[in-house]
Amino acid sequence: MKRIFFFLALATLLSFAPAVFAAGGGGGGGGGGGGSSTPSCSQDEYDCSDWSVCSLDGEQERICELVDDCASVTDTEPDTTQSCTPECTQDEWSCSGWSPCFAAGAQTRKCTKSFDCSLTDTASPVTSQACEPNCTQDEWECDEWGACSLQGQQARACTQTFDCEFDDSPAPASAQACTPACTQDTWSCSSWGACDKFGAQARTCERTVDCALTATDKPATSAVCDHLQCDQDELFDRVYCRENLAPAGRAREVEIEYFPEVCRALDVDEQDECVGYYADYNVCWKEPIGEARAACARKTLGLGSDIAAQKLVCGTDEECRQELAEHVYALILLRFYDLEERAEDFIDEGVHTSIVAEFVTKVIENKVTFSKAATYDERRAAIQQMREDWQTFITQVRPILNRSL
Repeated sequence: MKRIFFFLALATLLSFAPAVFAAGGGGGGGGGGGGSSTPSCSQDEYDCSDWSVCSLDGEQERICELVDDCASVTDTEPDTTQSCTPECTQDEWSCSGWSPCFAAGAQTRKCTKSFDCSLTDTASPVTSQACEPNCTQDEWECDEWGACSLQGQQARACTQTFDCEFDDSPAPASAQACTPACTQDTWSCSSWGACDKFGAQARTCERTVDCALTATDKPATSAVCDHLQCDQDELFDRVYCRENLAPAGRAREVEIEYFPEVCRALDVDEQDECVGYYADYNVCWKEPIGEARAACARKTLGLGSDIAAQKLVCGTDEECRQELAEHVYALILLRFYDLEERAEDFIDEGVHTSIVAEFVTKVIENKVTFSKAATYDERRAAIQQMREDWQTFITQVRPILNRSL
């Protein structure tokens, strides 16, 4: 720096040299060649600038220029540097307080420069630092899990006891899957009892495990029999069994196996046709015994009231005559069946079941004989035998019926 000022002073001095030299020459001429003159100066004259701003190192500078170089003296050049006290040494900052400690273990603050020292560029104070957070998570209290439901779920209630400002995690689970201890009551049932006259059977059931999660229905303790009650080997035994059943029991037997006794006695290749006839006019059994039922059967079989006229219509057509004959035979068998039902009605009037069963057995035997007959005379004989058996039966039960009147 001193070297710079020296060169500046030298340059200034050189700029004034011609004038100085010129002035000196003129002065000599004016003296007329005479003796020496009295020096006109006593010291060098300098023109110095103001002191610079005091630096951060405690120094300030100025520039001094020699404006009058007195030849008779040799003065010391004025100081161009000097020690000083800088007006400031650093920037000044104003910082807020530290924020709460975050869950990540850090806290922050804001710092603003309140004084900007032109001599330096002081870095901002630290605005973040590590810390130990007061909490890292919320705190919860939960009840014990409830009983496992039938659907395999259990629940509990949870309450937040401490809300950590740094944690926003969800509440603990309030429901979960589970395996229920039981899904239904357990019952112990006895074997089904024998079928009663109504075609039903019964059993007893006792609950051995009462599942608290559900109310299981008690197993059925009564049911319709799923097997024939009257399936004995002998015809009379089967008839006697059926006669001891209530109407509901007999109906159940028919539902299980619709196989009329007369069809059972026929050859295998004739049984289906026999069952078909009974099934065709099954609806007629609901009609009252007598002409109403017979009229229903005629309609079902396609028979008019005048059988002879229908025979004339067939003429010599053997197939037509044979079909007409089969329908007439079926109608006669229906009449036989009417006798069975009339006899069964006498049971309610005091006639013993065995007496009725014996007559019904004879009716069935006569129907079988009629169905198997190959000639007109054989069929006529079967019809005559049926009339005789009916008269014998009526004679046997009349005293009993009279007593009931």
